[in-house]
Amino acid sequence: MKILLLLHIAIVSLISVDGVYAQMNQRDASGRRQGQWQANHPNGRIRYSGQFVDDRPVGTFRHFNPNGTPRVNLLHSANNDTVFAEFFYPNGKTMGTGQFLNQQRTGQWSFFAENGAKLSVNSYVDGQVHGTYTTFYPSGRIAETIEYQMGLKNGQWRKYFESGTLRIEATYKMDKLHGFFNAWHSNGRQLMIAEYHNDLPHNRKVYFTENGETIKEQFFQMGVLMNETIYIDLIDENPIPLAPGNDPNLDLIRRGLQ
Repeated sequence: MKILLLLHIAIVSLISVDGVYAQMNQRDASGRRQGQWQANHPNGRIRYSGQFVDDRPVGTFRHFNPNGTPRVNLLHSANNDTVFAEFFYPNGKTMGTGQFLNQQRTGQWSFFAENGAKLSVNSYVDGQVHGTYTTFYPSGRIAETIEYQMGLKNGQWRKYFESGTLRIEATYKMDKLHGFFNAWHSNGRQLMIAEYHNDLPHNRKVYFTENGETIKEQFFQMGVLMNETIYIDLIDENPIPLAPGNDPNLDLIRRGLQ
């Protein structure tokens, strides 16, 4: 009797499971996806699951890696085409958060290291970086800020030592260095004074030691070195970065969407 009871429970369970799967991945008479949908990896684990109404995703879609860990959650707005996204590292920690509108990044995006430390914060308009782009040291201090205008560097660029003191201050105009370029040693003394026009060094450029002594002085005419005077012959072991760091977030987003 006990065996028959267990067999009956098993049969009922199988029928229930089959009924659930029969209700998934359905299309209406017009071919539109309706209700719960799910796709699996070749190993049988869930690849994604979510709900459709009239072929439109609604609510939260959960995407998973082949090993079952979360890859990205996409929360679809009921009122428009806004999608709130949260990407994950393989260990399940949050990699980044932000929004898509019409499949383009929009609004504020934040990215994090695997230990939870914030890597960067920036904003998008129509898929283009727009506004202040800020990156951080693991300690949480600001490492770099730069102004963007619809995907182009346009405005002030500041780079900091982890102590919080300025390392570089310069200006971009439509993605090109334009104007004065200042760099400092970690002790706060001036390292370099220069001027750029359309991404080319122009006029006077002077380098200094940590003690304030002049190393060399150059004069440029639209990128062409016209004259140079060397006062102290030194090997430049710490070249000055002449552009902001590369955007690490693009690779993270691509990894999350693949």
